[in-house]
Amino acid sequence: MDAWRTPEGEAYEDAIEANNEKLTSLDELAKLIRAIPPSTLVGLRVHARACRFDCLPFPKLEEPRQDWDWDVACLTGFLEHVERLAGKEAAS
Repeated sequence: MDAWRTPEGEAYEDAIEANNEKLTSLDELAKLIRAIPPSTLVGLRVHARACRFDCLPFPKLEEPRQDWDWDVACLTGFLEHVERLAGKEAAS
């Protein structure tokens, strides 16, 4: 029997479609963010967060960071520092 035609398969397909819709919405938001150059520390923080979202492959979230590819871990760490510093400076 075709798994996609079972009730479980339909639920799985619905979940995939819902997930894809959310990811598309997030991508559209990231495009809007990237279209506006940051001019404040808060803007820099938002850009760093959007860039981190764009650069981090979702399957990596389930792996320990020490198992990530070096380039992904390096860029992600740098963007986290930018977010942290920009957020700290903007709050003071």
